[in-house]
Amino acid sequence: MFDKCSLMQRLKELPFSEKEYWVVAGGAMVLHGFRPQTHDIDLGCSARLADELEQQGHAVSRCEDGTRKILYSEDIEIFENWIEGTVETIDGIPVVCVDGLIRMKRNLGREKDLADIELIEKKLSEKARGTYAAKPPMVILSGPTAVGKTKLSIALAKAIGGEIISADSCQVYRHMDIGSAKITEEEMQGIPHHMIDILEPWEDFSVAVFKEKCEQCLPGIYARGHIPIVTGGTGFYVQALLRDIDFGSGEERSCPTEGRKNMRSDSSGMPSEGDSASERPSSPPSDSGEYRIRLERLAEEKGPQYLHDMLREVDSASAEAIHPNNRKRVIRALEFFHLTGEPISRHNEREREKEPAYNACYFVLNDRRERVYENIGMRVDEMLRRGLVAEVERLREMGCHRGMISMQGLGYKEILAYLDGELSLEEAVEIIKRDTRHFAKRQLTWFRREKEVIWVDKESFGCDEERILEYMLQELRKKEGGLPFGSV
Repeated sequence: MFDKCSLMQRLKELPFSEKEYWVVAGGAMVLHGFRPQTHDIDLGCSARLADELEQQGHAVSRCEDGTRKILYSEDIEIFENWIEGTVETIDGIPVVCVDGLIRMKRNLGREKDLADIELIEKKLSEKARGTYAAKPPMVILSGPTAVGKTKLSIALAKAIGGEIISADSCQVYRHMDIGSAKITEEEMQGIPHHMIDILEPWEDFSVAVFKEKCEQCLPGIYARGHIPIVTGGTGFYVQALLRDIDFGSGEERSCPTEGRKNMRSDSSGMPSEGDSASERPSSPPSDSGEYRIRLERLAEEKGPQYLHDMLREVDSASAEAIHPNNRKRVIRALEFFHLTGEPISRHNEREREKEPAYNACYFVLNDRRERVYENIGMRVDEMLRRGLVAEVERLREMGCHRGMISMQGLGYKEILAYLDGELSLEEAVEIIKRDTRHFAKRQLTWFRREKEVIWVDKESFGCDEERILEYMLQELRKKEGGLPFGSV
């Protein structure tokens, strides 16, 4: 086994651009990086870099096409079983050629191996044409609410030269500081933050808008030589950005503000997936906004179960996944089918399988359930002490009501119900705590479905924040060919 850090440092000392070498991990060609889960770390290089290596006295494998592309591997026994005499060494490091890897996978003949061959050949072709673009770096810090992401994100940003992008569906709104547990300017400690205080409470916000606005922030972050750290517990937002999910023309974008102001929803951002047919909008107007308004009206007149039954007829998978009372997502799924003719469950499944658009490290911070729940209770109590009721009163005076997306955030709709005389303050507070606990549980369920996340269990580190940060930095160091972490 060789020292990856020494190898990459040796390469960086050569007088060539980083784009002259690339890493192959788990069969997938990834410029400047590798997946930390893989057990073999391989390296390929350009012909120019191969020439330099040869001039320095290193042996370099020559591929059948005459080019010099090399792979380094920790687990060379796998290759020895399939490569016919192409194994060499560079300073004791095993080397095999790319063509040998392709032959190996072709001999295996499994569907996955054939897909790997197609991907590798595609990337090599792009590299030869000069059209292969490196995936930009990104760090993700997520986890359940009240687990301690905010403080850790500041320490991480200081350590790696990062700027923070908030992945929170409430902190985007101005005037909603207490109930959203929004970070203060003092707590930011000079670290640039994005996606905070960018909208008024009566403006629309959705996962598609989040992704669009994040993509407007990213070029500036990269231009300043910094690394974006996407921080927050709204897993669907993170997934949409990381995997560059295409929401099409209808899901999230299609309805004008006027059509959305009465729309009810929850703010989790976590996507779940006796009447005559003539009463239903089976041939709705072409304008999606009108269609959504008609669905809203049907929900008011006939109840949420009526819309849910409509969804079951066209997309049973989504109907199984989405609760009838989750009106926002039932309507979204119906509208998407209306616009595209395709069930949204099928579209979402296809999008979730996409490769990440970024060279990312995805951390999920977690703690014992009892401690998370205790933190939730203390946070809600602190919100009350800081003036949550007064904040909601001011928002109501500004014209905000429970029909608005912003007012569906945990803490806001319950206090509005208290102000409207529907609940006592004690009942409202207990509901906030209960529903926030349920939300934290759903968040963890979401993150467990995500691919290639790095779980950071606080209890395993004795809740020592310095040890947690050092562990994360160690994980990032494994990306030494992939993320410009400087002196990390």
